[in-house]
Amino acid sequence: MVAKSSRLFAAAAIVWLAAVCVAIPALIPAKTSLDLQDSLFNFTALTLLAYFWFYNAYYACSFAEYCCTSPIDETLCATGDEEQQTPAIAVLQTVCNDFVKEAVSRNLELASARCHLFICDDSTNNDARAEVDRFVQENARNCTLLRRSNRAGYKAGNLNHALRYLGNNYPFIILADSDSVISADFVEVALHRLTKDDRLAFVQAPHSANLRRSNGLAAALAMSLEAMWRLLSLKDRFGITPLMGHGGMIRLEALRQVGGFPNRVSEDLALTALFRRHGYYGCLARRARCYEEPPQSFSHFRRRFEKWLIGGVEFMKKDAVPFACAESVTTVEKVDLFFHLFGLFNVPLLFVFLLVVNVLWPLSSGTWETATVAIPPLNVAIGIPVLSSSLVNSPVGSLSTRFVIIGAILAPLAYFLPDLKDRPVETLRYISAGFTSFCTMLIPATITLVNVVLSGRYEFRATGNPLEDALWIRGRSNLPRNLYVGRALSIGIESCAAVFFISIALCTYNLFLLSVSLGMLCGPLFEFLDWDNRKVVWLRHLPFALLALQLIFLTFPAFGYSGLAPNLLMIHF
Repeated sequence: MVAKSSRLFAAAAIVWLAAVCVAIPALIPAKTSLDLQDSLFNFTALTLLAYFWFYNAYYACSFAEYCCTSPIDETLCATGDEEQQTPAIAVLQTVCNDFVKEAVSRNLELASARCHLFICDDSTNNDARAEVDRFVQENARNCTLLRRSNRAGYKAGNLNHALRYLGNNYPFIILADSDSVISADFVEVALHRLTKDDRLAFVQAPHSANLRRSNGLAAALAMSLEAMWRLLSLKDRFGITPLMGHGGMIRLEALRQVGGFPNRVSEDLALTALFRRHGYYGCLARRARCYEEPPQSFSHFRRRFEKWLIGGVEFMKKDAVPFACAESVTTVEKVDLFFHLFGLFNVPLLFVFLLVVNVLWPLSSGTWETATVAIPPLNVAIGIPVLSSSLVNSPVGSLSTRFVIIGAILAPLAYFLPDLKDRPVETLRYISAGFTSFCTMLIPATITLVNVVLSGRYEFRATGNPLEDALWIRGRSNLPRNLYVGRALSIGIESCAAVFFISIALCTYNLFLLSVSLGMLCGPLFEFLDWDNRKVVWLRHLPFALLALQLIFLTFPAFGYSGLAPNLLMIHF
């Protein structure tokens, strides 16, 4: 096991403290300028802002570490003796109404005396089951179909059912989702590592996007997959190495010793923690990659994040305390896991920030006035109600404060710099569309979090199930009634909230809120009209264009222009 270093988190803490010391004092008004209510709003805003800044400091420092870190040497091929002694491997490809024949066919090419492919089918749709049956019949020699009578435990239950069938015939297993493509290089690297260390429980492969069935959304999200693995490549040295639930080879003996796959929504997260609690660990196969398909629909993209969020809440309730108290886990690993786990909640927390600072604060402390807009060619004057607030006239800060704010906003984009160098136009297009897709998750993530916390029910929709994309077509959905109604209610709330936020942004001349609110409104539109619909395709880039305009306005005073007075919290202009 590679020794864990706290250098990355220490550097992030130093950068964060420096940013807070420079910028936060300038954001605190004079004591006499705010009453108790405004003081509470200001305290909430600054607290959340400092919280977000720590994550941004981590992203900046981790990218610097990524640029300076040389990869760990690996042997891509086994030796001749190892080839003769290689044990059998079971490839477990889980399917739930989302069978991808091309991906499964490519994994079938691994089938030999070494590997055997098992299709673990949880499909409920008759057409989907029939397609799987036909494929297995055509490839019966190297492929086995496993089905169960119910879907208890979701994916973890499906995999545990397969483990009971395998017995002790396969010392190692490889996890594959319906769209996963396992490379032969990864099999070689993973076996080489696992046979050298009995305490190594799993080897995880980095992934690249398989764009053979790509559309506009999948092509856009492919770049984010590369950026994510640049960050995860640091985990062997500066955190806990994650098992991602697909593209990983696991030692079956270690898996059985910890009780199999935990029946959790995020079974991969729970299993990673469980292995470390029992003294096992994992590593990354840096030089060998597997492949996966980015979400093929906008609904698929949103379901995936909702599943992560639900899984994070469940982990916090059921597994966080045992993991935090485990003596076999290093402090760095504990900090890293909880740091990224809390990062899932940044999306609903940002919605809370927008609601409190951009909506509730102006509404509670502002006054409604009437602004007159003249239309010269027609000689017409129109009165428009405007919410006037002291926030609109907040003072312009120093250049150093502006630098901190702009740096905090741009820090998460650091991992796209290699792409920006090689593919500048494509990268900027992705960043623009990515900002919109992020905004579309603000309200659904908040609704999901509130619902899970209050109900205590960890139910989710299968992320890759294409039948659930057609939820609005009568008779096509196989969802439980509570999830069907819940999604319809969520879309309604999301639409109303987005329109309300847009109206507040217009009444308060809040360009930042307007850009985010337009992104929120894109969520329901893309659910109904699809991401690639030509009628709304221009909306992908409008929110980011407004945000970029706000950043440009922030730099004006640095060049001697003082006609604009943007709030230092990036709220108003």
